[in-house]
Amino acid sequence: MKRKAAKFEKPWTPFVPATLPEAAHDLLEHVGGRAPDGVAVNSRYEVWIYRLEPEDPETMPPMVHLSIKRRDRDPVRRWRDLQRIKNEVVGPDVEACEIFPCEGRLVDTSNQYHLWCLSPGARFPFGYRDRLVMEGDGTKSRQEPFEEGERPDDAVAAPRDDDEIAAMADEMRAAREPPPPGLRQSLESLAELRGFERARDLAAECCRSGGLGGQPLADSIAESIRALRP
Repeated sequence: MKRKAAKFEKPWTPFVPATLPEAAHDLLEHVGGRAPDGVAVNSRYEVWIYRLEPEDPETMPPMVHLSIKRRDRDPVRRWRDLQRIKNEVVGPDVEACEIFPCEGRLVDTSNQYHLWCLSPGARFPFGYRDRLVMEGDGTKSRQEPFEEGERPDDAVAAPRDDDEIAAMADEMRAAREPPPPGLRQSLESLAELRGFERARDLAAECCRSGGLGGQPLADSIAESIRALRP
């Protein structure tokens, strides 16, 4: 059965700085809340921007908190909109997360959405390693169409059979960056010192997959080797 064409909202416009309405200041003062450090709006969304300095920099990095709502106050229905907001307000090289909290600290008061953003270039120690954006429907997936001007240049057609899926996986493996210089040697040196056969297996895996943890892992291994040498 043929799918219906997607219906999109008013055209997306760039975010611009905005001022917080006086009524919002009064409300924040009444409930003891903190005024945002900045506000950005576009044709669909209003974003309050909070810069967070950690109480303990040793355990928590500085972050930016984005408090997001639609200007018509309806629920947010598109994940791509949140990704696009993150990219345009704090940057495409920034990672952010949305928290689904334990019930003991749940806050559910309105159609408001929150992203906590790391500093540019910092990465969470979880999530996918490789980039992949697909368009169109495959035999094992469905994908909503891109809006005008939203489709990235590297979007690929969804695979339609097992052979296409296998070919795409091979291309992704081949495109991965090689492991950091010296990573295999560091792992094998550690194995020689301590007799860890698993370290040799990890070294081989690093060469196949493009590195397990990248340069931070290499640095950690090198430090372990220095500590073990007589």
